[in-house]
Amino acid sequence: MRVLFYTRKDYLINSGGDTIQLLKTKEYLERLNVKIDIVNDEFYSSNNYDLIHIFNCLPIYHVERFIKRNAGKKIIISPIYWDLTEYKEKVLSKVSVRRRVLNYIDDKKNIFLQKLKNNVYKFFNNDFEEKFRFCLNSANIILPNSQREKKFFDEKYGLNEKTFVVPNGIDVNIKPANYENMKIKYKLPDKFVLSVGRIEYRKNQLMLLQCAQKLKLNVILVGSINHKEKKYYQKLKRYNFLHIPYLNQNELFSLYNKSMMHVLPSWFETPGLATLEAAYNGAQIITTDRGCTKEYFDDFAFYCSPDNISSLEMAIIELLEQPKDIAKLKEKILNNYTWEVAAKKTLEAYNIVLK
Repeated sequence: MRVLFYTRKDYLINSGGDTIQLLKTKEYLERLNVKIDIVNDEFYSSNNYDLIHIFNCLPIYHVERFIKRNAGKKIIISPIYWDLTEYKEKVLSKVSVRRRVLNYIDDKKNIFLQKLKNNVYKFFNNDFEEKFRFCLNSANIILPNSQREKKFFDEKYGLNEKTFVVPNGIDVNIKPANYENMKIKYKLPDKFVLSVGRIEYRKNQLMLLQCAQKLKLNVILVGSINHKEKKYYQKLKRYNFLHIPYLNQNELFSLYNKSMMHVLPSWFETPGLATLEAAYNGAQIITTDRGCTKEYFDDFAFYCSPDNISSLEMAIIELLEQPKDIAKLKEKILNNYTWEVAAKKTLEAYNIVLK
């Protein structure tokens, strides 16, 4: 079987969870004798492949054109979808230049400008929705990451017979690095709160730093800075924390294990690969209550609201007073959320499409 993976143009430059999902799915499918090539060029020919697997539908204009150029091919889509409504209203509306202009129009209460804004909104929202629906309808099967995401697609787009859940996973074959060497190399504090993820508004590290300052906790942030949101990092620098832009997986797994807790108060997660890795390596977990996190972590984690710093403070205090039984969560991850499991389910979906 030969499969062509198609993804966003900047998947390596601006690496994120979808990049890891793409590369790990490829690695573990190849162990099952599936031949895979990755492209981010919408003009690439798919003639020599049995099917196409598209990762991430958010760059919708490129995805739509790619699908139209490959009409008639068997297509699988991992949409990696999340509802951006709350994030746009509560975060982007305050930091985006475009949003500030629109807010200015609202303040001026100019009838002509208001009508213009509404028409622009209507055009782009309808345009995205129309193209997104086209892509979903063109696919032979959709692979959501969770039952919650599946329910969304089934109810909103009527895709009941086309959705097949393939959960996110982690690599359980990684050997942790020597922590004592790491401690010297990176000048690590004895006790610390860890947060792994790209430095950006969506991950909401600012709320963590504000809370940690109040509770007098050391914080280590691991992750690259989103090149489109450098101003956000400048806001973070008002607080004390250690920033490590990059760690290899061996170092990362060791750091998870030595942390007091792993905290990810994001505006949305599906469910957060770093949180899965942290839990598997024995870290206590605090994660956002947005997205499908509770489906993955059940009652084995603490939850917080990304727009309520008190909820994070309370979660940290509760965790320190009465930690969860992380061994049960590790067992759940080992049985359900590994790349080996994800690859087998993905291959099952391929076979459904090709039979």
